[in-house]
Amino acid sequence: MNRFTLIDGLRGIAAFMVAAGHLYGAISPAIGNRLPAVTGEFFDLGRFGVEIFFVISGFVIAYSVRDGTFTPNYLGKFILRRFIRLDPAYWVIIIAELILIRISLYFYPDLNTHIPGIKQIAAHFLYLQDLLGLGNILPVFWTLCYEVQFYLIFVGALVLFNVTQTRYNSSKILFGVLATAAYIYSVGAYLQVLPHPPNGLFIDRWFQFFLGVLCYWSSSNKVPRWLFPSTWVLSCISVFLFEVNPYRFESSLVVLGISMLIFIGAQTKNLETWLNSRILLFFGTISYALYLIHLPVGWRFIALARKVFGDHMSLLTSILVYFSGLLISILAAWLLYIIIERPSLRFARRIKLPKAVTAS
Repeated sequence: MNRFTLIDGLRGIAAFMVAAGHLYGAISPAIGNRLPAVTGEFFDLGRFGVEIFFVISGFVIAYSVRDGTFTPNYLGKFILRRFIRLDPAYWVIIIAELILIRISLYFYPDLNTHIPGIKQIAAHFLYLQDLLGLGNILPVFWTLCYEVQFYLIFVGALVLFNVTQTRYNSSKILFGVLATAAYIYSVGAYLQVLPHPPNGLFIDRWFQFFLGVLCYWSSSNKVPRWLFPSTWVLSCISVFLFEVNPYRFESSLVVLGISMLIFIGAQTKNLETWLNSRILLFFGTISYALYLIHLPVGWRFIALARKVFGDHMSLLTSILVYFSGLLISILAAWLLYIIIERPSLRFARRIKLPKAVTAS
């Protein structure tokens, strides 16, 4: 697979944004108002990292299954491959967080931290905790539940379309109508002008993922080239047409901006050259690990420092604690990548997805 430096660079930026934003939130009670207000506003941009991840996922998954046979066998192997890719690091972090909760309560019983029960833990291993209303052991886990749903629905839909098209000669128009309806409902639900789906169900953010899919499909002529730009324009009009809360407005603009950047990169053949920076590519490589580990390690380090030094520590000490927590998170993410994630990637790649035979 070609390395799209633009994609990896954006992934690295998103992961760093999320980690930096969360850790600043952890130290901000100690910093107070001793830094300019713009500092907090800058780190608050980390909340938009999730939107970047969702658009990237749509593009990458569409690219990775571009020549699949789309049979039930293909779906099974795809699911197995994705779970091998995602699960080991995810499971390690779940176990690590459970251990760290116990240790934290041993030394600081006044924390009153919730101890997850067996049912909640089991639901996490199946990515069902939000759908079952059991809550997340770590706040960032909700996005993984969405990602898994995106993968299953998208590839499952391709398989269903292929099977019904082969057996029943079903019309592409029908699937086009269903896809359009799902996209429109997703945008409407996210902008809060249509009924919101049940908590934990993927549909309200489906448009973010699918815009990434359309970006790849249009760039590679899988669908008419005009389909992405026209969908982008209509989505943009919708965002400005309805009055929504600031976060949903701003996050939608991030989705539109990132998807258009990727589309332009694909059109100009710059996917493999833009953001070709060693630092960004390093963060792109450890992005999944950093996303998972920065809360149990970095946030907890900062929380411990606040327990030891109190919230009246000097500004210099607060800044040093913050950057120490960030550095520890990056180091821990690199180790998680080396020890767990990289072997998982190599093992997942051994599962070959059936490819369609192209006419010569």
